[in-house]
Amino acid sequence: MTALAPLRLRRKSDAGVQRKLAIVAGFSLILTQRIGLPLGSAQIPVPLLLSLALLFAAIAGAAALLSPVRLCLLLAVTVAGGISLARAENSSEITPAASPLSLAFLILVYLWFVVVPTPSGAYLGPALLRGVLLGVSVGASLGIAQWGAQTAGLGYIDFVGGISPEFRLQGYNTYYTLDYVEGYRSDGFKPNGMIFLEPSNLSLFAGIGIIILLSGLNDRAFQFKRPVTTWVLLGVLTGGLAVSLSTSGVLVAAIGGLVLLAERRLRLWQLLVGGILVAAAAHSGLFRGVAVKLAEGTEGNSSTAQRLTLPYELLPQYWEEEAWLGWGPGTATFFTDLTGYGSLQAPALLKALLEYGVFGTLLLALMLALALRAPLAPLPVTVAILAAYLLPADNLLNVTLVTMLALGCRFWPTRTQNPLPKECS
Repeated sequence: MTALAPLRLRRKSDAGVQRKLAIVAGFSLILTQRIGLPLGSAQIPVPLLLSLALLFAAIAGAAALLSPVRLCLLLAVTVAGGISLARAENSSEITPAASPLSLAFLILVYLWFVVVPTPSGAYLGPALLRGVLLGVSVGASLGIAQWGAQTAGLGYIDFVGGISPEFRLQGYNTYYTLDYVEGYRSDGFKPNGMIFLEPSNLSLFAGIGIIILLSGLNDRAFQFKRPVTTWVLLGVLTGGLAVSLSTSGVLVAAIGGLVLLAERRLRLWQLLVGGILVAAAAHSGLFRGVAVKLAEGTEGNSSTAQRLTLPYELLPQYWEEEAWLGWGPGTATFFTDLTGYGSLQAPALLKALLEYGVFGTLLLALMLALALRAPLAPLPVTVAILAAYLLPADNLLNVTLVTMLALGCRFWPTRTQNPLPKECS
C-alpha cells in the first residue's frame, strides 16, 4: 500500500458520509417542509437551515466549489433587489411595502446556484433525491391513511393540528374542507399528507416522485435492490396524488411523462403493466376526486384557475407599472390580495417580475440557465422539478424545490463514473 492510500481511503469515507447526509437532508426537507422557527414577527424555515447546513458541509468537504461568475450574478440580483427596495415607499392602500427579509431570504435560498460540484460531490444529487423520494412516500402514505380513515367513518386524522401555529410556516391550516369541490362529496376534509399541510403540495411532490421512480425503472441511479420496491412506491405515490384532490401533481407528472416517452426510457412491458394498474385504479373510483378537479378546467374562479391561468390574466397589469425595476422584494402578495381572489398565487416568473422587474428577473434567469445548461440528472426528472418550480404555485422561494433543482439536478456523476456508489444502492 502506498503512502497515498490512507488519504484516498479517507476521501472515499468522507464522500460516503456526505452522500448519507444528503439522503437524510432530502428526507428532512420533506418532513419539515412546513415547519418554521419563530424569530420575532418572522419565521426561519427549518428546510432553509437544512439546505444551508448541507451547502456548507459540501463546501467544507470539498464536494462543491464557488463559481465566481454565478456569485457575481447573485450579487447583481441582490443589487437590483436593493435598488427596488430603496425606491419602494411606505405601504398604503395602493402602494405595497417591500421587505428586506424577502430579499435576504432569496439570497440564502439561491446560494446553491453559485457553487459547482467537484468529482467527490457528483453523487450528492442522486442521494438527495433518494431522500426526497422516501420523504414523499411517507407523506403519500399519510395522505392515504387520512383518506382511508374518513372512508371507514373514523374521522379525519390531524396529528399536526396540535403544533402551535407559530411553528407552521405562513400559518398554513392543517385541514381543508371539501365544500368547494363541486360534484364531489361535501363532507369530510381533503387529505394533505400531514407533513405537507396543503393538499396541493402532497399532489405536487407525489407527481415528482412518480417521475423519479419511472426514470429509475431503467436508470441505476434510482433503482432499489428489489425491483418490486419501485412498483410498491409507485402505487403509494399514485394513491397519494389521487386522494389529494389536487391537479398540481397531475400537471407535473404529465409533463415529465411526456419527456419519458419522448426519450423512450420506458419499455413496452413496463408501459403495459403501468397502464393496467392505472386503469384498475381508475375503475375502482380512486381517481374520481382528481377527475372532478380536472373537470373544473381553468375557467372562472376555480382553485385550478387561480393557480394556473388567472395569475397570468390579472397580475401583468401591476407589473407593467414598474416593469424594469419592479415593486420590491416581498410585494407580490399585496397584488394577489388586490385581485380579490382568496387563493390566487403568483407563479415564480410573475413573482420575480413583480418584485425585481425585468432587470432582476433576467439576472436571476441567467444564473439559473448557466447552472442548468448541462443538467446531468435524467432529463424527465429535471423537467418535472423545473415544471413544479415554474408552473403551479408560488414557488420562487420554495426552499425544497429550489434545493432539489440546484443540488438534486446538478450534482451528478459523469458518464465515465459509476452511476451510483455502493453505499447508496
